[in-house]
Amino acid sequence: MIQPKNNDNAVSLMFSLPGVPCIYYGDEAGLTGGKDPNNRKFFPWDNIDPTYYKQYQKWSNYRTENEVLRSGDFSTFYCGDLLGIIRYTENDYFVTLINPSDQEIRIDFNAISFFTKFRSSRRTQGKIRWTTN
Repeated sequence: MIQPKNNDNAVSLMFSLPGVPCIYYGDEAGLTGGKDPNNRKFFPWDNIDPTYYKQYQKWSNYRTENEVLRSGDFSTFYCGDLLGIIRYTENDYFVTLINPSDQEIRIDFNAISFFTKFRSSRRTQGKIRWTTN
C-alpha cells in the first residue's frame, strides 16, 4: 500500500491538474488490491482509514471551494525536488507544491515574480496551498 505521505502527493497532483479527478472505488478508504481475483476487495465500511479519507475530503473541498481548480489555466514549475502546479485565471490563482523528499523546503513567495501580477490586482482572491509532508 502506498504510504500516506506519497498518497497525499498523488491526490494533490490529481486534484490540481486539469480535468475531473477519478477516484477508483475504495481509494478514499485506503482499500488495497492485488492481482486478479484480489484486485479490489469489498468496501471496508467499518474500517475506513481516516488518514486516506481526510486526504480525499480535503482535496475535494479545495476543488469545490476554488473555481480556479476546476476551470483555471495551468502551468508547472520545479526547483530541485519541489514540483509546483499553478492554476490561474485573470483574477485568481491556486498553487500546489509537491515535495516528495523527506527534507523540509522553505519558500519565499514574495520572491516569485509570477505572483506580482496577482498581488497588484484589486480583485485577487489567490490562495497558496501546498502539501505539508
